[in-house]
Amino acid sequence: MTLKGNLFYSSSDRKMNAQKWYAMGRYAFSLGENKRAYLFFRNETDHDRFANINYRIVPASGVGYWVFDEPRIKLMGEMAAGWEHTDYRDGTDNNSDAALIPRAYFEKNLFANTTISADIVYYPIFEDFSDYRLRSEANLSHKLNEKLALNLSVIDEYDSQPAENVKENDLRLLSSVVYAF
Repeated sequence: MTLKGNLFYSSSDRKMNAQKWYAMGRYAFSLGENKRAYLFFRNETDHDRFANINYRIVPASGVGYWVFDEPRIKLMGEMAAGWEHTDYRDGTDNNSDAALIPRAYFEKNLFANTTISADIVYYPIFEDFSDYRLRSEANLSHKLNEKLALNLSVIDEYDSQPAENVKENDLRLLSSVVYAF
């Protein structure tokens, strides 16, 4: 089971210039005895005030496979089908579309307590594959102890057909303290 969430807010000269949040819940269970193949169910929800998104919900289910699942290296691929509903803040018509959601994840242990990872998720819409979103996150993590880590992340979110007057690409560099349980 995986639960993930983040909240991003920024301002400049006492004026808000970013307000985003993201939450994801995921449950997976292994198929067969080798435990490399699995089925999963996930739900993502997000909000981006300056991309004109009041909320977006993406429930999906699919299959995945661990190519490598060792302490020093991990490589996994997934393929899911789901539904994407976007509710906009202004008068823009809401969208509800079926989506295909492939994902790739890579993690490599660099030193005793330091890892590098990449997580890439692609969200093409079934009706029009030129209408898609791409979310990638690269992460450098240093474990302080069993539960705490320091992270440096680069998050890139691309939307091929954003709302009117909204940029296609959103790139963020984040530093964070992560608590895992």
